[in-house]
Amino acid sequence: MMYFKKTFFPIRKRACAFLLSLCMLLGFLPVFTPTAQAAASNYYLDRLVSWDIMRGDQAGNLEPNRSITRAEFVTMLNRTFGYIKTGAQPFRDVVTRDWYYDDISAAYTAGYFQGTSKSTASPNATLTREEATTMLCRNLMLQPVSGENLSFTDSRLASSWSRGYIKAAANEGILRGDPGGKFRPLDNITRGEVATMLVRVIGTPIQDPGTYSTSVAGNLMVSCSGVTLENMTVTGDLYITGGVGLGYVTLNNVTVYGKIIASGAGESNKGDCSIILKNCTAPEMIVDSPSNQYVTIRTVGNTDIDKVYVRTDTYLEGKSTGRHGFQYIEVDGESGTRLDLAGNIHEVVTVAPKSEINVGSGTVKKMTVDENAVDSTVTIAQGAAVEELNLDTGAAVTGKGAIGTLNVNAPGCKVEMLPDDINIRPGITADIHGMKMDSTLADQISDSPRILSGYPRMDDIAPTQAKTSFTTNKPGTIYWAVRLSGDGPMAANDLIKPPTYGAKIVKNGNLAVKDANEVLSQAVNGLKIDTSYVLSAVLVDSRGDQSLVKSVYFTTPDNSKPDFASGYPKAATIEDTYVDFDAATTKTCTLYWAIYKKGMPAPTANDFKDGSLSGAIDSGSRKMIRSEEDSIRMGDVIETAKNALAELTDYDAYFFLTDSINDSSVKKVSITTADRTPPEFLNNYPRISKIDKTALTGEAAINEDGKVYWAIVKHGTDYPVENAALDDATARELDQKLQIKGGMYALKSGSFSAKKNTAASFNMSGLEAETAYDIYFVAEDNSGNLSAIKVLENAKTLDTNTPKLVELRFSEASDEGIPLADTDITLVFSEDIYSTQTKLSLVEMFESGKDEFDVAGSKDGKTVKWSTVIDGMFTLNNLDITDPDKKVPLALGTGKDNMTVSLNEDGQTEVTFHNAALNLLSGTRYQFVLNFITDSSNNNMGRDTKSDEFRIMDAQVDFNELETVTITADNGPVSVDTTFSMIPYANSTANASDNTRYDVIIASDTTIEFNLYRREHNDSGKWEKVNRTDSISIVNPPAEKWSGRSYNKDIAGCTEPEKYPVLQSLQTGYDYAIELTSINEITKKDKWDATVNLYLFCVAGSPSNLRNLVQGDVTESIWRQRVITAKTVSSIGNPSNFSIEIVRSNQSAPNFNQAYPRISPGDSLTTISYQLDRAGDVYYVVAPETNLPPKNDIKIIDDEYGSGWVTKPPQSSGILNLGKLNDTDAPKVLPANQRDMGITSPNASQIMNPSQFTNDAGYRTGKVTYSGAGTATIQIENLNANSKYYIYFVLKGTYALPSNVLCYKFSTTDVVSPKLQANAQNTNDVRYQVSSATSGTILIDTYWALYNANTNGHPSIFEKTITVNGTPMKILDAMQNDKFDLNADSNTKQEVWETLTGDGSGYLNSQSGQNLNVPAGAEWVSFKNFLDSEKLEYNNTYVFIVAAQNKQGGNPVFRSVQNIMRVDALGPRIESILTPPSTGSRAHRYSGTIIVTFDKALYVRKSDGSKAAYPPGNTTDAYPLGAGGCSISKANSQSLSITCQNIPAGSMIEISPHGQGSADKDISEPFLGKNDYASKLHPIRLLLNETVNKDGTSTFQFVISAPTQDCDGMTSEIIRS
Repeated sequence: MMYFKKTFFPIRKRACAFLLSLCMLLGFLPVFTPTAQAAASNYYLDRLVSWDIMRGDQAGNLEPNRSITRAEFVTMLNRTFGYIKTGAQPFRDVVTRDWYYDDISAAYTAGYFQGTSKSTASPNATLTREEATTMLCRNLMLQPVSGENLSFTDSRLASSWSRGYIKAAANEGILRGDPGGKFRPLDNITRGEVATMLVRVIGTPIQDPGTYSTSVAGNLMVSCSGVTLENMTVTGDLYITGGVGLGYVTLNNVTVYGKIIASGAGESNKGDCSIILKNCTAPEMIVDSPSNQYVTIRTVGNTDIDKVYVRTDTYLEGKSTGRHGFQYIEVDGESGTRLDLAGNIHEVVTVAPKSEINVGSGTVKKMTVDENAVDSTVTIAQGAAVEELNLDTGAAVTGKGAIGTLNVNAPGCKVEMLPDDINIRPGITADIHGMKMDSTLADQISDSPRILSGYPRMDDIAPTQAKTSFTTNKPGTIYWAVRLSGDGPMAANDLIKPPTYGAKIVKNGNLAVKDANEVLSQAVNGLKIDTSYVLSAVLVDSRGDQSLVKSVYFTTPDNSKPDFASGYPKAATIEDTYVDFDAATTKTCTLYWAIYKKGMPAPTANDFKDGSLSGAIDSGSRKMIRSEEDSIRMGDVIETAKNALAELTDYDAYFFLTDSINDSSVKKVSITTADRTPPEFLNNYPRISKIDKTALTGEAAINEDGKVYWAIVKHGTDYPVENAALDDATARELDQKLQIKGGMYALKSGSFSAKKNTAASFNMSGLEAETAYDIYFVAEDNSGNLSAIKVLENAKTLDTNTPKLVELRFSEASDEGIPLADTDITLVFSEDIYSTQTKLSLVEMFESGKDEFDVAGSKDGKTVKWSTVIDGMFTLNNLDITDPDKKVPLALGTGKDNMTVSLNEDGQTEVTFHNAALNLLSGTRYQFVLNFITDSSNNNMGRDTKSDEFRIMDAQVDFNELETVTITADNGPVSVDTTFSMIPYANSTANASDNTRYDVIIASDTTIEFNLYRREHNDSGKWEKVNRTDSISIVNPPAEKWSGRSYNKDIAGCTEPEKYPVLQSLQTGYDYAIELTSINEITKKDKWDATVNLYLFCVAGSPSNLRNLVQGDVTESIWRQRVITAKTVSSIGNPSNFSIEIVRSNQSAPNFNQAYPRISPGDSLTTISYQLDRAGDVYYVVAPETNLPPKNDIKIIDDEYGSGWVTKPPQSSGILNLGKLNDTDAPKVLPANQRDMGITSPNASQIMNPSQFTNDAGYRTGKVTYSGAGTATIQIENLNANSKYYIYFVLKGTYALPSNVLCYKFSTTDVVSPKLQANAQNTNDVRYQVSSATSGTILIDTYWALYNANTNGHPSIFEKTITVNGTPMKILDAMQNDKFDLNADSNTKQEVWETLTGDGSGYLNSQSGQNLNVPAGAEWVSFKNFLDSEKLEYNNTYVFIVAAQNKQGGNPVFRSVQNIMRVDALGPRIESILTPPSTGSRAHRYSGTIIVTFDKALYVRKSDGSKAAYPPGNTTDAYPLGAGGCSISKANSQSLSITCQNIPAGSMIEISPHGQGSADKDISEPFLGKNDYASKLHPIRLLLNETVNKDGTSTFQFVISAPTQDCDGMTSEIIRS
């Protein structure tokens, strides 16, 4: 059944079909077993249905295997992300009556749906995987990633618009390929795949306003406004989708391990930001809206967002103090992105061109305008400051705020204010504070006196007093003055020396500055209540130089006592070591706070003022702004910190406010810190208490009140599912717990309440019979703490089958599966087996760590040891001993050292006895006997159940081929053909029985003779020749793969098997060397041309069985019979099929085969056909007769040299004239054996290196490689006609020496004209063919031209006549056959040739072309499909003329083809639909005139079959197919004007032409063209579409309605009603 596993390993490293689907997302759907597939599909589909994202048909069918349509997918995405806002959309195939009209509009308005074209959405088309990926990425705010995607092998099949998104999704781990690494971007995606995809992306949806505080595994998606998330963790990404619209979302004490993606929320919420992050943590935040909606976000308290990427217009406010808040902000949106900043900001970088960065208030510690952010602007408002500003590109910085350090690294920068410290890169200038400044001037300016950025600063502003502070860059004197804000700042001279009259100074003074960067404070008294002032200050250094005047505005508060706003202070987050309080005050003031253990004396107002807070665990103060909520943390996250609070402890927190004049009362808030100690399961819980056929009942108990969650999956399933994106161990553990709590990806799940230390029962029903499951548990206490995960593995429903031994497995075995003596043995049982003594799972007992167990049912506490249990269950018998007690004692060692018990992936028990427990002997038969074995359902295995017998292999020896090629024997060095070693494996031969002998079989697949040498392995001495006299011979019968010889019997000469060597004696092994002396009865080694495969075997067995094997030659069939099948002896060699290949090539040069070579002479091109007896190279030289005659020493050996070559073979006694050789005589005069003509000049080296034989001298040379099979050819080109040639050959194979020089001769033929044919392919295409008029091959040049057939459309020469059989005939007509070739004179032919080649009249051809150097023999060479039919005018007649000429010269030949025509087979087509301005259209109805224009004149068929021009009088040929009216108001030959009255949007009008006469009025046929071809559209239907514009007007569009035609959807011009 199952056992309890104490240690939980959350992710197993094995594949499981069910949960592969959880990782695939868009990658691929896994191959499920039928049951698992149903469960998986239901999980995802049911989730989408429960979230109201997917809906079935009227019968409720969800159709998971049907391809989803684009409209369906858009609808599901809208519901997923909460898009409901609609607007105008441009798609003509989406009309108001369509069920998906609003969803397509919402998707287009949201910005993620762009259609299949600018005007088509294709809503009913199926959706491809790349389309789904693109739309999903646009909603997840994933940016396209450039570059080639190497994640999938078929990435290049993706469309260009999707590749960036596919790569981005792959990089994020969203997409994974199929098992072949393919993404299949163009395949359709099914509804089931979409369900899986969306559930994985959504994670947990929040679709209704409210407050949520339950942590979630994976993603969390907020798609509505008015949502508050508090005190929770999200282990995936948190999406604030565009469905939030202009609403708001608040996060309080939320930890996000993934990213926060803010796509929704508006500009403000009741005067506050739309997204508030209070005490939140996330590594990354993306602010991106598809519709570029302005978003406002504020951090409060201890919020930490590591990186923020801004891609839409955004306001970020950092109300977190110190190191908290937005750590790094990057503006990487499209050009013109705007970012507004306020509060405490750490670092900002903009890379977006033309970006706008506005600092409205507060301080930015570091800001960089990146070199990519060209034409960007920065505005710093008065009172705001940027401590460090880096300008890496030309940028404009405006405003009255302060800059600490300015670094200018690019030209073109303009900064209105004067920073404290200026650094300009040498070589560039910048406009700073109205001055053109370089690096030198910047250094000088930086040294001028200056009140530093952020000062003067007003602190502790009370009703009648305030405190100001200053910091400067150098010593000097600060002169300051305060006056009413309406009087404005003061000038420097007035500050230094105030005028007697008119200065309106309220207070003034001066301070001595002793050191740079020193903070000086000055009290300002005598102010009025609730009055606005401005303080101005200037620094004068010791040289009298003045700084710029700096001013700060402030307002004194009223004289009321400060107090807390209603409901404040309050505890917002209570943890075990800290508490976050929210506070808000009725006026600007200072807040003091402290926390004490409950019962300690309360601090007074004076204690807070004096800092005398004795006994306080934590304390501090904070400046408060009127009506602004702020967060105060008391305690510390780190529990060992000095100020950390204690878990489950009562505390009193005290709060006190003062404006330096008026004080509030001290306010107390009492809290108890949280319980963060997780619950624990009690010992032996959870457990299964009852087993039924399709249900399991369990029990669980925990150590405190709470709730227990369970999730059940098939045994072996990888669960919980690993979240690869989490690299934090704590986050991964939490994610797994939350999966169990939420029942994610499980077959079944549930929960039940648990009381402290009390067992509670739970039921898991609806399971499969006789099936093993894994059940995962996690407990949660009332404080929300989750326990460690517990798992019951292999919990099985009721089983009626007894356990079975299904496999014996050996860790060490031969290739044939015979176990070795040093093997471990594993017994595999069909299920989890139990001991009948203890009623416990054997796996549970093994993993318990105990050695002693209770006997089941024992009333006196009887126990049994582990070794006793195993000894009773497993008996190993030696079947080869004669003793009746055949039991072999199992040496289990101490405890469980020498065995292992485990469950495999299939829920089967594997009991493994290690070799040390077995004491196995080589060559011995064994068998296990099994007893006292049962299962969880008490199905007992029968007594004395026997395993299959198994025999331990006698031993094993390893064969290895060695590299030695020369050995040293008694008679000196010997070159051998191969060497190999035979070495015992791991001393396995030492375990053989005393009577086991061995032999070595040497076999070959080729008849050979050889000498055999041997020496002991690793012996460096001489080799011993085993066969003392004759060579050893192996004759391989044709019917056998191989035949072999016994080493003992046939080579060593041992005839008594009892004297064969004992296997135990084979200790170090031997090396062997084989020297071949004959192959296939050929003893000359240079003539060997064969591949010899040697097979080496070592066999062991009894002497008698070895005798039976080797009594004759050992063949492959005998080997199979006795060794493989009967197993009378054992093959102990490793590998068992060890072989060595010996390749020996013929070292002589190749020869021509009989009857070769052959020569087919032409006039300029000659073809040589040849065959060789094996592969090799053919070198040749063709030489004119007088240039290079064949010689023997100094004598020419051709008896016809210098005279006519008239002798035909075989009569010739000299050089054979192969040009005159016939097929009958060829085999007689060209033998197959080696030919030696005794030629010494030219020699072989000259033929192989023919650089002296140049083309200019008439030679033709070359080299070709023969593959070894078939007839090959060599073509010799550019020979002279009617000339005599010698051809020399040298043949060379793999061996170094070439053949003798061979010489033959031939004569080229006279120049002959080629043969030419030309004919029509169809009405608008032709082909022509050329061939040689002789059996030889010639080179042919061809030229062709296509002309207009009329007499003015082609050269006039073709209209001239020649005389044919006494009758004049036009040249053009005579060319249709050979009459022109036979009857025209040479001058006329040449004139026509020059016309076609462009050298004659220069007449402009319609089309022309050429094919030069065409090799042609007796077979026709064809040319076709070369005319460009698109250039032919419809119904115009053309003539085609082609000419061909032998490359060697001679008369050209000509052919013509007439009556070529491109026929217009198209009827009239609509060319455009024009709509003039409308005349009285009203809402959703159109009135006006449309003009339909056709591409040709319109005709109609009359009743008598004749054709007539379309009559203009048939006004009724156009009519509406619904409400409204229309008629043809005007018609001409190619256009119709149709007047429409109140045609409803979405309806159609129809055009159906009729004849004019009375007999024709009822005849309706398609429009005809003049060519009698009909229009494809009949009747013609025009659909009226309407688009409602933003201003409320309507745009109407007429389109052709022809769903099966390409023209479907053609639009008219757009008009406004």
